[in-house]
Amino acid sequence: MKKVLLLAVAAMMATSGFAQKMKESRTFNQRQFLPRLEQKMTMRTETTRAASPARSAADGLYYLRPEGSFWLGWDLQGMGYAPSMVLVAPWDETPFINMATDPKRTEWGIETASGKVSLQDEADEANNLPFSLPPMSMYYCPTLYTGDGSNQWDLSQNSVYYQRMSTDYTTRILTDSVTSFKASDDHAAYYAQNQYWGPQISGIGLFNDNMYGSGVYELTDEKGNVLYTYTSYRAEQYFGKPQAPLYIENIYAQGCSFSKPIKEGGKLYCHICGVKDQEESWGTIKVADMDNIIATLVCEPDDTIDFVTEDVRNEKTIYEGTCKFTNKQIGPFGNIVEKPVVVDQEFALAFTGFESDLVDFGMYALRIPIEDEIAYDAVMWGKWDDGEEAYNQYSSRFALDAGITGMFVKYNTEIFVNKETGEPLSLTEVRLDAQTGEAMDDGGAGFNYVPFTTPTRWYNNEGAPNYEVVMDEDAKEWLGVEVQELVDAEMEITIDDLINAIIFYADPLPADATVEVNTESASEVRNARYAIARVKGYEVESDPIIVVQGDITIEEAKELAAASTGIENITVVKADKQSKSKIYNLNGQQVNGSYKGIVIRDGKKVINK
Repeated sequence: MKKVLLLAVAAMMATSGFAQKMKESRTFNQRQFLPRLEQKMTMRTETTRAASPARSAADGLYYLRPEGSFWLGWDLQGMGYAPSMVLVAPWDETPFINMATDPKRTEWGIETASGKVSLQDEADEANNLPFSLPPMSMYYCPTLYTGDGSNQWDLSQNSVYYQRMSTDYTTRILTDSVTSFKASDDHAAYYAQNQYWGPQISGIGLFNDNMYGSGVYELTDEKGNVLYTYTSYRAEQYFGKPQAPLYIENIYAQGCSFSKPIKEGGKLYCHICGVKDQEESWGTIKVADMDNIIATLVCEPDDTIDFVTEDVRNEKTIYEGTCKFTNKQIGPFGNIVEKPVVVDQEFALAFTGFESDLVDFGMYALRIPIEDEIAYDAVMWGKWDDGEEAYNQYSSRFALDAGITGMFVKYNTEIFVNKETGEPLSLTEVRLDAQTGEAMDDGGAGFNYVPFTTPTRWYNNEGAPNYEVVMDEDAKEWLGVEVQELVDAEMEITIDDLINAIIFYADPLPADATVEVNTESASEVRNARYAIARVKGYEVESDPIIVVQGDITIEEAKELAAASTGIENITVVKADKQSKSKIYNLNGQQVNGSYKGIVIRDGKKVINK
């Protein structure tokens, strides 16, 4: 038998008796009292109420949360909502996937105090349910019904512990500001042996008297002779690709220690990594690509929280708490600063440093509900005494109890629609009057500003901006910008909708402001100027906003900007109108006049078309 299989068996035996009952008291903050709900869908109301819910995918009636969404978890301080919450990116229309045995015989809806509200009109051809919400809003998770109304299911059906506390605790879909993201639901309690159990287990944290990642685990025979020793050194949790760029302030791990989790001079690390596929006889698993580390976050002794709360495992006293990991950098004044990290790709978290004598920390795990197929199992790595590397996954589905303090950062300019066509208007092109410098109603859309939504309010409670409009230094010399939260009673837009008016302005266009533009007939020098601006906040920049003033079209400005590669006012030349000067590609190779793309002619970068 392979050593890795022996380890798996030993781990399962060691953890079988350590299911932990969900704590019955949590400190909830005021946000458990839910704010107003928003729903942008057309709904019809039904008067009948469906039968009692099913609680398992085994019943053939369930759905998956959207790819790239996460679970709202208990935060660093144990604060949070009582019900399960699915975190989605604002404005991101991604579907809940219908996994019923026969999707065509199911219907979508929600449960309210007055009965069922149907969402079936919103379902797509595959009977999946696309859903989107504006920033900082919340709505009920959908319910999936059998067509005859005999059965129903939604994500909250696993949260039977909280349903026992209050029937008002139904699962919600949430877009939010900085909050806690988890790969698996840490609210998904279940009922067994005539009592309610929480999802958190200490199995990954404890191997008999040793903890995962701390010390050496000894595999013995029946007589107590040591057969092998195994030192674990890395724990991984796959998260996937987030729906939108994920701004990360810190990462934290729940667990326990026999003494202190990190002694003076010790460190634990959390690497945010890319992902690679690893082929095994039973299929492909996702593991952290340690050759593709996006950022490394550190936890030191002062970064641990609690570890004074006592409990008993295997007749030994342990101390429970949280390790917080931050991206520590040297600041401009030589001080240590915690720099946020942005991730916009498939990623995994890899925790390392457990093998150090200065570390005594075992990570907890979350039992993954049977129907949460998007959540991946944790992977644990170690080495045997002969130096052979091995990894381990439990036979039961467990995810690391690791959370991310962060938020989805997604901007939106498609706020209004064309009244005639019904198509969204992406109003990111601004023309300034050459004489007054004020924004014009360009294109007849009825706006002389850029309507823009952000994931949180533009200004915080102290009036300081969370976002800024950025542009290059040359543009700052002539282009001004002002941001106002938009209030329009006629269009029923309120500040609560987080819509901002970005207003650009400039002085009158001076005669010496020129750009060189290429037309089909010739190269022309125009009295004009242009700029590329972006909204930036939480380390993420928006798509560009094009601002022009004078005798230049938006499309011409876009061409010039695209060709500039960091140098403004690049000439654009038609291929059939070139001079007889030698031309070169960007690798310095001479090319002929039929070459298309960016070239260098007469010492200038130009575009051949």
